Amino acid sequence: MLVSHPILTHRVIAVYVIIAGLVNIGIGIFFRSGWARIGYIVLGLLFIVAGIFSFGNLAATTAWFGVFVGTLVGILWIIEGVVSLTTLGDGSSKAWTIFFAIISILAGVVLLFSPLLGAVTLFILIGASLVVLGVFQIVRAIRFGKAV
Repeated sequence: MLVSHPILTHRVIAVYVIIAGLVNIGIGIFFRSGWARIGYIVLGLLFIVAGIFSFGNLAATTAWFGVFVGTLVGILWIIEGVVSLTTLGDGSSKAWTIFFAIISILAGVVLLFSPLLGAVTLFILIGASLVVLGVFQIVRAIRFGKAV
């Protein structure tokens, strides 16, 4: 059974970033406009440098990516809570909206104080849900095969 490991995942991401860099350089070479050409080539070079850096220090890249994801989700939850409070006048379920907003803002603040722990928890939940969904897909495929 293949177990997803953060280092393996970041190797895949590093390869993707290098390939994206090469594609951007290719687009830049064949683009007709001068500024767009320069922009694509510079972007491609930045992608390649980021991919090489990721390969050079996978542990630091993994930790940085976890903190980035955790911080981003924390900020998004805070914004989502604030935005839901702005809709209080439009909805009929004011109590649920206030409850949701408070939980969302609190969760976002907690995640901002511990983004790496939040990212690890998120990755575990995503992994568990993918396993459950995979089992359901296998059962569906078996049942579909019997029906055919």
